[in-house]
Amino acid sequence: MSVPTVLFVLERVLAQGATGRLVMAALGPGFTLSLPPLEA
Repeated sequence: MSVPTVLFVLERVLAQGATGRLVMAALGPGFTLSLPPLEA
């Protein structure tokens, strides 16, 4: 559920009016960490 959870949270954060620079964090298989920067 990692990817759907991240996208669900991102949708809610943007719906609340978040602006500026954001970082999306997700853990994958084998403790893989992904931290893509976002611009809202």
